[in-house]
Amino acid sequence: MLIDLYKMKSYNFPLLNLIDSCRDFSKLHEYQQYLSDWKNVFSHFSKLINKEKESFIIRSRKYNHEVFKQYEFYQFNQNFCNLNSNYLYHFDICTIINKLNLKSCFEIPIKRFELDIKYEKLSIDKFNLNTKKPVILVPFILPDYNYIVIDGNKRLNFYYKENFNMVNSIIFNPVDTYDFLLSIDWAVYWFTNEINYLFSELNHDFINKIKNSIIYQKSNLFSDLKVKYISS
Repeated sequence: MLIDLYKMKSYNFPLLNLIDSCRDFSKLHEYQQYLSDWKNVFSHFSKLINKEKESFIIRSRKYNHEVFKQYEFYQFNQNFCNLNSNYLYHFDICTIINKLNLKSCFEIPIKRFELDIKYEKLSIDKFNLNTKKPVILVPFILPDYNYIVIDGNKRLNFYYKENFNMVNSIIFNPVDTYDFLLSIDWAVYWFTNEINYLFSELNHDFINKIKNSIIYQKSNLFSDLKVKYISS
């Protein structure tokens, strides 16, 4: 059972069905073990959900007491039409902000956010907005967009309202489990992006390309994951 950390309620999502839905991969012998390994990863992290939820509650209470404001995280709702279900990711903004290299900031034309960057459209004014902070983007490989805004949605809406032309932004790759409040979120994020990448790269000549390409025989990401989390 998964956890919605905004509402502190359980919700259902068919994790194993997510893997089983990748039928084009499962038909190929070299990918049967790949998908089986990911099932083990999901099972491994699923067992940590309740412990991580309790850890977050304790950490956020301490943070609220010491800093006098709410612990920041961003919940992104991804719809899986083929499974008739939604998955909730919980990005740990407090942790991510401390890891940012602000020298990597760059400006993006605000029109770009209407093309391939997913953001929340909000009604907002300038009150309590720090417009000097960059908008944080996370890569997300989906048909309709390539990035999501995990921090800065209010600022971005203000920039639209004030007719800004450029937006100070930074791209963050959540490579560590603690970039999320729940490590299962990390696993689902990387699995879905990896699968979507493979499909987008191979959607025309799928079987021939995959058999002739060493890089697709095994996930490099999973190789690191297995050593770090499963083999220990």
